[in-house]
Amino acid sequence: MRMSRRVVFAILSCLFLFSLPIGSLLAQDDQPDDPLPEPTQNYAFIFDASGSMRAGLAGRTRLAVAQDVMVQLSAELAPNVNASLWVYGHRLPQDDVAASCRDIEEVIPLSPVDVAEFERVVRNIQAIGYTPITDSLAQAAASLPIDGDNTIILISDGEETCAGDPCAMARELAARDANLLVNTIGFVVNEFTRQQLECIAEVTGGVYLDAPGPDELTDALREVTQPPGIVRIVDQDGAFLPDVPFSVDHTAGGRVGNFSGSATLPAGDYVVNVMTDPAMTQTVTVTPNETVSVPVQVVQLGVIALVNADGERINDQAYNVTSATGEFFGQRTGAFTLPAGDYDVEVRVRVGIERTDRALMERVTVRPDEVTEVLVDFPSGMIRIVDDAGEPITGFVTSIIRQDTGEFLYSNRNAEFVVLPGEYDVIIYDVFTPLNVSLTVEADGVSDIVIETRRGDIVPLDEDGQPTEATFQISDAETGALLHFDRRDVFAVPPGTYNISIREFGGYDTQVTVEAGGRVTVPVVMEGGIIQPVDGDDNPIAATLEIIDTTTETVLHYTLSDEFAVPPGTYTVTIRTQGFIASSTTEVTIASGETVQIPILEGFIVPVDADGNPIEATLQITDLSAGQDVHFERAAEFAVPPGTYDVTPYDGERYTVQIEIAADEIVEIEIR
Repeated sequence: MRMSRRVVFAILSCLFLFSLPIGSLLAQDDQPDDPLPEPTQNYAFIFDASGSMRAGLAGRTRLAVAQDVMVQLSAELAPNVNASLWVYGHRLPQDDVAASCRDIEEVIPLSPVDVAEFERVVRNIQAIGYTPITDSLAQAAASLPIDGDNTIILISDGEETCAGDPCAMARELAARDANLLVNTIGFVVNEFTRQQLECIAEVTGGVYLDAPGPDELTDALREVTQPPGIVRIVDQDGAFLPDVPFSVDHTAGGRVGNFSGSATLPAGDYVVNVMTDPAMTQTVTVTPNETVSVPVQVVQLGVIALVNADGERINDQAYNVTSATGEFFGQRTGAFTLPAGDYDVEVRVRVGIERTDRALMERVTVRPDEVTEVLVDFPSGMIRIVDDAGEPITGFVTSIIRQDTGEFLYSNRNAEFVVLPGEYDVIIYDVFTPLNVSLTVEADGVSDIVIETRRGDIVPLDEDGQPTEATFQISDAETGALLHFDRRDVFAVPPGTYNISIREFGGYDTQVTVEAGGRVTVPVVMEGGIIQPVDGDDNPIAATLEIIDTTTETVLHYTLSDEFAVPPGTYTVTIRTQGFIASSTTEVTIASGETVQIPILEGFIVPVDADGNPIEATLQITDLSAGQDVHFERAAEFAVPPGTYDVTPYDGERYTVQIEIAADEIVEIEIR
């Protein structure tokens, strides 16, 4: 059973300690050092399918490399593992930012791993949209069982691009569930993305691993899916010291995180830096389901706490602590347990993710078994998110922007936000209809934003008239605002009229009016027709089609399939090569029960050796009309729609040749 980590989290924290009453600072651990049992381990993988995953890597795309590694990993997971797979950015292009930022889907529910199904799903992922990391973390965490042995594993090649704050979200998730780990893997990332992913892992007690290439990605995924072990700090007699702060680094360099007393870590070699006086460093090997103890001299501990002018504890203000010798002990909120000694305490009131405009610095002496209070008396006010009864309500992603600087202060799901006096813009994203509010906060004042909580329900029905789960895209008929694009059995909405696009077999569009407290049912299946992609011999094949209703201009389908169900009507059908490049567009009219075939015309580029024999090779193939790569991978044959292309071999001599290719034509490229 995984040991619970007593931690409180802060954005960009470097040290996270949960303070116990002074009397329990030296409490002993009565748990033996026996091997940990092997409970069911729940892994929620979050897979980045944003547009940047189409970039080249090792002669292929990042997406293709990551797909191979994920498929390989699925076959290696232990028998006691349940796994789910979440994907973002895989269905909707970046044309509609709001819609693409809601494009998050659990494509494999949490269950024992079916390797064949895992491969089928992973191979069909396409890289199209934006990077909504914050909401992906929230949805994946919500899907995991309460009190389970839960780990989220996020693989991303880029930073959040949907106005969220993933580090703040990770901190909130960790505060709800001390046993939740979020491990992050940076797949060919820049420094900003690396810092963001490191923060997500750090505030949950997880680990960040860098993966600049295919081999490193394989190693990283193997490392974070091994059963964890535990590092714990003990005295010379082996008694557990739960409040001694320490940091953990990878032996190859790079901070894993900061902990207090114990840390749950993936198997591997680590450097443990114990923040005692004097400091102590030890290299340890963590093995699955085992506990490794690090003995230290008896440590005398005290506590730092912030208080206001009335002597009341301040638990929501971040502050930094540095020893008198210059060693940074960390940033945190609430009480801070640490070894006795002299420290500099820096309190900053934040007016942006990286900016501050008020700061307090004070040298304090922490004495054993005592609480040292630091007076903080900045003028401040509060913005609250409340329901129609005036009660604070959590759960809505709220961004707060200071008007004079234009910078984000917060982006999380809290109900209360402490800010300096001033003018602010507040955006609440995931209410029924997104809110944009401008307000002024006075010193010691409270500014409330009321969220409409009255609701009605839209309920999908199956062919037997029974409630069922279905994927609905629901938009406000008046404003066009997107309220839902997800799969569930009940869709809650405020009173109003809505356009609904049913994203199931037999899908169609409809409009409904919902009253407060009302229930509107919508059949999932409606008799319609089929749009079917076919090859040159009229055989059905899988292809990516974008299908738009010409009357409503609604996108009914944008996915890979071998048939697309639509209601009777007229549609614009665009063939999307590689899932995103428009190779041809046609208009079709379809009647009930009719099947309309869409020919997928292709030619073939074949690499050959000097004797004209077909061989496998890595080719970069660029569609000159679109200005984008349609292939950058290794294969023996490359299918492309008719057109003009630049082809560059990456085996042997590298050169570029321009070719024109017709349907069913074969063009050979010599690998010199």
